[in-house]
Amino acid sequence: MCPPSCAAGLTRIPISALTADLKGAGPLKSKTIDKVSAEVYRKHPDLDGVKPKVTPREGASSSETLLVYQKKVSGPGGKNINRIVRAVVSEDGEIKKISTSK
Repeated sequence: MCPPSCAAGLTRIPISALTADLKGAGPLKSKTIDKVSAEVYRKHPDLDGVKPKVTPREGASSSETLLVYQKKVSGPGGKNINRIVRAVVSEDGEIKKISTSK
């Protein structure tokens, strides 16, 4: 076990420094998110009104953003299931890929 004094040499790093490389990708504009959401709602009406979780794609050269829509819906036999739709969107708002859970 480490004595309390061994933590004295640790350096604290501010959160802003850890997320600095994400600032280059920047979040999608809300107009672009609305456009992508309209397409998702058209293809999956049961998700209408669900706000997506927006995260930049990982990777040094990636300028894509992942939008994840999630909602509990009733499936066959009245059983509740999680419906998850993922949309990969380029920096200019082009939808690269849409995938869904069953």
